[in-house]
Amino acid sequence: MIENQHDEGRREGVFLLATQTELEKELPFHLVGVGCDFYQYPISRPFGYPVYQWIQTVSGTGILKINDQTIPVPAGSGMLLHPGVSHAYFADEAPWYVHWITINGYHIESMLNYIGLKKSGVYGVSNLILAGHIRKALRFSAEPRT
Repeated sequence: MIENQHDEGRREGVFLLATQTELEKELPFHLVGVGCDFYQYPISRPFGYPVYQWIQTVSGTGILKINDQTIPVPAGSGMLLHPGVSHAYFADEAPWYVHWITINGYHIESMLNYIGLKKSGVYGVSNLILAGHIRKALRFSAEPRT
């Protein structure tokens, strides 16, 4: 059985889920949610998730199970998960802390294809640069709209 941190009351980290207007949902890109310094508990999604996810390791190491593969997700790397792709992930080295961002929009797939991220998997990145951008997305999402 997969432990759910929310069921257990563990709510480390900060996250926001965006409230989108109908106009925003029609944009080529839009933010769905963002979280920083999130204690990542085990997840199993046999039917995938409905939007694109990027999950960046901050500390510890995770494991991604996807397409009959088991792939480590150490610091300096993250997981890109395309919508509807069956996957599971969990800590290999606990605690596993991550930053995450979920995005959607009609232009996301073509943009990811253009930069070579055509499928779900684990990718190496500069942890500091991407972490800073995810933190900015969290701050921006928390600002009141006028």
